[in-house]
Amino acid sequence: MSKRKSLALPLLLGLLTFGLILLALWPEPEHTVDIVVAARDLGAGAALTPADLALRTLPADQAPPDTARDPTALVGHTLAVARFQGEPISPRHLGPGVSLEPDERAVAVRVKRDRGLAGLLRPGARVGVVATLPDANGDLFAKAVIEDLRVLYVSPEFQAKPETPVTAQMTVSDGEPSGLTASPGRSNTPANEGVILLAAPIAPQPVAYIPITQTLPADTDLILDDETARPGDQTTERPMDRAAFDDLTHAIAPDFEDAQVLYVSPVELLAALNAEKDALTLYLMPQDADPLASNGLSLSELLPLPPIEEEAP
Repeated sequence: MSKRKSLALPLLLGLLTFGLILLALWPEPEHTVDIVVAARDLGAGAALTPADLALRTLPADQAPPDTARDPTALVGHTLAVARFQGEPISPRHLGPGVSLEPDERAVAVRVKRDRGLAGLLRPGARVGVVATLPDANGDLFAKAVIEDLRVLYVSPEFQAKPETPVTAQMTVSDGEPSGLTASPGRSNTPANEGVILLAAPIAPQPVAYIPITQTLPADTDLILDDETARPGDQTTERPMDRAAFDDLTHAIAPDFEDAQVLYVSPVELLAALNAEKDALTLYLMPQDADPLASNGLSLSELLPLPPIEEEAP
């Protein structure tokens, strides 16, 4: 065997080994998929058009499994929930945006951020309404007037959006950076004002005024017993028993049967408060909420009483 042939075989084997190693180390092409996302902020109840939808390319392992892949299949459908720009849209996000029972009517009200729960409201939430109006003396009077209203719709600009960070991308040409582009982030602060759609019952609802017959003595101990006392509570008086506490609370705020009740139409009430500037404040309610009953409050009632002047001997 010639010397040339004896060198060719090891060289061939080396090249083959190098090729196999290179093939093993060569990164596989990343598998990507196109998903449908919102091209702009969309509110619940929006009928989707081609301009509302866009495609985004994502690595296959990062794409939600139920996200739609064909925007044309979604055109004409209605969103049941709000979707913000860039958020994926799937069939589970579709459905009727507004659904009313036969004994309900939808009423739209405009509220400011501090009176509309700062953008936290979403369709399906339950809210109550406080009316704030001037009384005969010009003092502001506040009263919880109606509860358990269902939120049907919140305008997209009035909803707190998920924050997105600022991103930057650098272009490299011939081994040298040639440009830097930045994509601004998005704040989650909602607009200062927004429209909310509420489902109001058509049956007249009671607005109860609970008379306050007396006030608590300043030195009253409201710790009922050892079981309800919190760690660290300090008291110099004997805790009240349950019967004494019930007698005292009944004397301060009698039962609902002793209240003065005004029956109002929720539809008309919401429309009237909405027409009066800054007269309507929403509050969020928990599930199975206890009723909120009060006699209302005038701001002047919070002013300290004048000192009692002692008579000269």
